[in-house]
Amino acid sequence: MQAMWNKISFINNWHNGDIHVSRSFVKYIVANTKATYYEYQHTNSPRLLLDIPELCIVQPYTLAKDSKIPYIIDGKDLFINTWYAASPTFDQHGMHFEALYSLFQLVFDEVFKWDINSLDKRNLLPDIDFAYYAVDAARAYFVESSQDSRWRKKVFCSNGPYLSYQGLDFSINNVVRTYAQENPDILFLFTEDVDNTLDNMITTRSIIGLDDNDLNENAYVAQFCDVLLGQSSGPHTFAHTKVNLMDATKTFVILTTIASCGQWASFEGRMCEFLWVPSVDKIDSVMKKVLA
Repeated sequence: MQAMWNKISFINNWHNGDIHVSRSFVKYIVANTKATYYEYQHTNSPRLLLDIPELCIVQPYTLAKDSKIPYIIDGKDLFINTWYAASPTFDQHGMHFEALYSLFQLVFDEVFKWDINSLDKRNLLPDIDFAYYAVDAARAYFVESSQDSRWRKKVFCSNGPYLSYQGLDFSINNVVRTYAQENPDILFLFTEDVDNTLDNMITTRSIIGLDDNDLNENAYVAQFCDVLLGQSSGPHTFAHTKVNLMDATKTFVILTTIASCGQWASFEGRMCEFLWVPSVDKIDSVMKKVLA
């Protein structure tokens, strides 16, 4: 154990997905340090990190929203910025796992005197402990019932608004409806409400049954899907978990103008497939490939 800290505070002034992508780095720090108090400064739902129960969620008070300071030590208080842009390699890697890895490599080395290279890098991919989340209904649907077996494939469709600048300006609902009509043996699961008149178009909320922030629960649903479609935001970002990323049977279809989001992580060996779609005119050819 490291020397006693009074407080270790993680900070991210941005969106839900920004909290998710670095969660395994945060878990590692909490598990391997000794502090009187752990907190996370962010403005999003307190449900996002229920699986790190040591954390108290508080409103941001230390750094400006766009601060790129990676960490601050104030006596026995430590403040760690988890935002991509605080990484020393952000200009090179952008919103990519490697940017986060470089950020925490800096923190591990300079603050804790840890060698991050001694760890299996794959174990730092986002990993959710679903024991802390409301997944019983989804487990019953996908594992314990026969409803799931009727579908040739399942497509996870993150159809909510994207909150950053990386998405494409078009309606996922209208495009996917066409594919649902053409493929009645494929189930399309939408993370937001959709005008539903087809048996193979349903919402994930109708399965999860939670009237609250259900991003982690959507990540659980995504584990049972073959194709993960979205704009690298919200539920689509939460679908970027170690389980999904290291599954060679899964395909991420990423509708974004940002190349770093188009292939968020890369490792040797078995891994998911990333299909980056940088413009609307390329959607049809990619979707026909993954639905075949």
